[in-house]
Formats: sequence, C-alpha cells, structure tokens
Amino acid sequence: MRSFRPLLAALLLAGGAGTLHAQAAELPFLAQRVSVNLLGIPFGLVSGEYERFATEEISFGATAGIDENSESWAEAKVRYYPSARGPRGVAVGMSVGVARLRAYTEEDCFIVCDEADGPLGTGFTVGAIVDYSWLLGRRERFYIGTGIGAKRVLGLKDETGTDGFVEDYRKVLPSFRFQTGFAF
Repeated sequence: MRSFRPLLAALLLAGGAGTLHAQAAELPFLAQRVSVNLLGIPFGLVSGEYERFATEEISFGATAGIDENSESWAEAKVRYYPSARGPRGVAVGMSVGVARLRAYTEEDCFIVCDEADGPLGTGFTVGAIVDYSWLLGRRERFYIGTGIGAKRVLGLKDETGTDGFVEDYRKVLPSFRFQTGFAF
C-alpha cells in the first residue's frame, strides 16, 4: 500500500501543475483599445478609433477621420464578437454618424476622387461593418484590425447647383479599415 502513495501524489501534482500553468498563461481581459489607420496616411487620410467593451462580446466605440480634400466623418459604433473573446476574432456591427462630403460630377468616382473644388454637404450616416482583429505580442496588447463595411448617407440633397452645373452627392460609401494600436 505504501508504494501507491508516492505514485498518487505525483499524479496529483502533475495534474495540478498543468492547471496552474494554464491559469498563469491566461491573460486578463482588455476592456479598451485605441488605434489609427497607418496605411491611410500615404493616401491623405487620417483616422482614429476608440473601443470600450461592455462585456467580452459587446463593445461601443467611436471613430473619426479627415482626408486631404477636407471631407470628414465621425461615427459611433457597436460591435458584437460571437466568440466572446473581444477584441479578437470576427465582429459584426452597426454605425451611426455624420459625414461632410463634396459633390462630384464624375459618375464613376467610386473610392478616390481628386476634385477638391465641389461644395461640401453634411449628412447623417447609417452603416454596417464586418471586422476581424488580432492581439499580438507576449502580453497580447498590440492590436491589428481589418474590416469592410458600407454606410448610407442621409439628409443630403440629391443635386446641388454650382456655377450652372448639376453635381451629385455620393449616397453609399464603402469603408475599408486597417487599424493598428493598443489594447489596455
């Protein structure tokens, strides 16, 4: 009977050590993050984002930006992380905000327009987003996030006249994001 006690003690210690190691490796939940779109800077776009988690599944945040043509936007966002590991993994969400846009005469102006002399108009936006995020580093605090989405601009006149020309405002705006920042 005595020979089983050391074996039983060794098994209990081995099982407990694995549990302690797993608990020590688990990192704390990071409830906030800030990030900027570094890839937008060479294209004349400056934007930043803040996100605060109510739970590991649901977050609320804000984003704002301006481009070289003085077009700007600010939005409030809510995201849902189905894996309950936010800010990691897939997230889907909605946004509401305001955008200040220029009217353009080109109908095929999809993403990049270089006419900076159209009139500015302000409208409200409602949008949908799909994102994927990573936390990197030994303590998982460096944030990288990508995403796509679209937002509809409401409240702008369909047409406005400038110097006798009829110019149209864009009604649906695509959004692409590549954010880098920190979670804390």
